[in-house]
Amino acid sequence: MIVVRSYKTGALLPVKVVPNSSQSCIDVPEAGDTALRVRVQAVPDKGQANTAVCRLLASVLAVPKQSVVVHRGQTSRQKQIWVSTLTPAQVLEALHAAIGGEGRLVLG
Repeated sequence: MIVVRSYKTGALLPVKVVPNSSQSCIDVPEAGDTALRVRVQAVPDKGQANTAVCRLLASVLAVPKQSVVVHRGQTSRQKQIWVSTLTPAQVLEALHAAIGGEGRLVLG
């Protein structure tokens, strides 16, 4: 189960990043997952994958790009993403609405 925590005025979302993917998408969490799996086409070089993850999540959550930042894990695949404008409940609701029962949410 993915736990989104409250942090300052927003929410911290655990994310596992898969760079160099064939498409940018968010996989539906499976039983036992502790982080949201986000696949991006960007390479993990000079923050390109981090930027792509933040833009993808901002688009899915319908918040401004500057509201989604990497809080922890800049050089790791395991990251904590801070969404400054939404509560944990709002983040989960937006993700559930966007992904639904599909196998993955593909954005291109």
